[in-house]
Amino acid sequence: YDGTQEWPLVVSYHGFNVGAQFQADISQMDSVANARHFLVVYPQGLQVANPFTGTSGQGWNVLGGTLSSNDDIRFTLEMIDQLSADYAIDQQRVHVTGWSMGASMTYEIACARYDRIASLAALANQMDNGTIQSCTPTRPVSMLQFHGTGDPIVPYDGVSGAGLVFESADQTAAYWASLAGCSAEPVESGEPDLVATDSSTVTRFLYEGCDSDTEVGFYRINEGGHSWPGGGALPAFLGHVNQDIDASALILEFFERNPLPESTPGVFHEGSLQVGDSLRTYLLYVPATYNGSEEWPLVLNYHGYTLDGDLQKDIDLMASVADDQRVLLAYLDGLIVDDPLDGPDTGWNFDGRVSVNDDVRFTRELIEALSSQYNVDPTRVHATGYSMGSQMLWKLACDLSDRIASVAGVGGPIDEAYRATCEPPRPIAAMLIHGTEDLFWPPEGAEWKNGEYIFLDPQETIAFWADKNGCASEPIVTDIEDAVSDDSSTVRLYDYPDCDGVETKYYNVLNGGHTWPSGSFPGGEWPDFLGFVNQDIDASAEIFAFFARNPMPDVATGVIGQPLQSEVDFALFPNPFARRLTIDLNLPVTREVAVALYNVLGQKVLDLERGMLSAGAHRVSWDGGDVPAGVYFVRVTVDGAPIAAKSVVYLGQ
Repeated sequence: YDGTQEWPLVVSYHGFNVGAQFQADISQMDSVANARHFLVVYPQGLQVANPFTGTSGQGWNVLGGTLSSNDDIRFTLEMIDQLSADYAIDQQRVHVTGWSMGASMTYEIACARYDRIASLAALANQMDNGTIQSCTPTRPVSMLQFHGTGDPIVPYDGVSGAGLVFESADQTAAYWASLAGCSAEPVESGEPDLVATDSSTVTRFLYEGCDSDTEVGFYRINEGGHSWPGGGALPAFLGHVNQDIDASALILEFFERNPLPESTPGVFHEGSLQVGDSLRTYLLYVPATYNGSEEWPLVLNYHGYTLDGDLQKDIDLMASVADDQRVLLAYLDGLIVDDPLDGPDTGWNFDGRVSVNDDVRFTRELIEALSSQYNVDPTRVHATGYSMGSQMLWKLACDLSDRIASVAGVGGPIDEAYRATCEPPRPIAAMLIHGTEDLFWPPEGAEWKNGEYIFLDPQETIAFWADKNGCASEPIVTDIEDAVSDDSSTVRLYDYPDCDGVETKYYNVLNGGHTWPSGSFPGGEWPDFLGFVNQDIDASAEIFAFFARNPMPDVATGVIGQPLQSEVDFALFPNPFARRLTIDLNLPVTREVAVALYNVLGQKVLDLERGMLSAGAHRVSWDGGDVPAGVYFVRVTVDGAPIAAKSVVYLGQ
């Protein structure tokens, strides 16, 4: 390896109560990797509880994350990202293998992150029923399995106990074959008995006809033990180690044939976040090409009234655009609001009057949470929405312009009452797409609930932002080409020039309805009462292009945006410490500040301080406690953005 070419990477998980070096010794994979040009990493597990032995030891938080609080999937992905920053790794050829409990880890990460893991090989363990039920990859995944019929630790025919059921080894192979669309019955063949003294033989089962050229294979080691075929010696009580085959060589050959498909779709992840007294939920779409090695934009998407994020994604079809543009895409779920027209249903507190829900706080804390889990570009966090979700954008533009770079909505103007109080501290790029035949938001504006709610007409909405952005008062008007003549609508663009470093645009869809241009309707056609769906523009593509041109302006940095690290004085002492750690902060202006302790794996241990802090000097103290002695990091976050981190040695008490 000299770094001039990208090499495949194998992640090899050890078994319970043994370590990374043990895994390297029993697999003897390094010598095969030398010959086949693979990088191999042996991660080290933390303490977990083994439900079968009643003991704890080094291992993996498998069985649905019930064995510890460790997030081993996140650890693996961040480890891959870190390695990818240091080595030339082919992201289409990242594979996982493991032995015993490590095999369980390969099943779980391949099920959960098939967008990142190309294929897997598992030795001496089957899948449990819980993992089988939760494993729903949207693409065929290649799997290779090895298991001995004389395994004294994990019986070949399965095992039950401690509320768990493990299927037989051949049933596990059959399950992966069914996921890959392979033939129901495998082709059986006996391997040559090359080493008669190993007290075992090998039978191979190969499933044929799998979808997308994937492979599913199973090596049954007749009379084989809890071992790695062709690998290193093990204690006699673990059973026979077959020497007729070299499992490591077969695994790397298998991995060579089974990279990640180029067309692999991204993955929608369900997430939740406790915000005050409310549990807030969202969907996060992560394109398959995301590997964490570089900062990506984040787009927040707000659904319409009565909808949710799951329905919104089926309307705007934005995920495919996120794939092309390499963007993380979050669909937020609203809570119940008292809509001024129709009454209570799911939506957004778009002007601070329709509910007590703090949707701005939800947005801020979600940005913080996602930025801690993914490599998010803080200057490219944008917001889009439909209908009431579009109305929510104007509140974000007014109240959260330190985190939201730009906004672009479809079918939702601004409320007159909120316009009167909105004073954004900087220019913010704004775009609206709106139909002239929108029955909810007509071109002349709308008045609801006996005049309690008055909404500007769409063009007035953008004219308001043009004024705030310092644009010329008269827009440049352009008729967009009528590329699809049978959609009963056309588009006229109003582009306000000479703005203060940002764009301000209005797409007026002539004869268009309360619809998403080039979008779809969940479960069928758009209802007639919503009006015509324009096909001359793709709203999602236009919005993403607008976002790409409008990151956070430089004027925001250090003014209303994230303070630069140099603007936040941060010191801690003594270091090392045993009884008390003191942290001094000095803020240039009032900010929402969080001070937290992290371990060396990047896992938060506890919050030391969280809340709004005024400008000036502040002191935070921590008296240690039930935290093991060791090296930690104290991280300061301001307005949700990590500003600084310093290591500290805790000697314990």
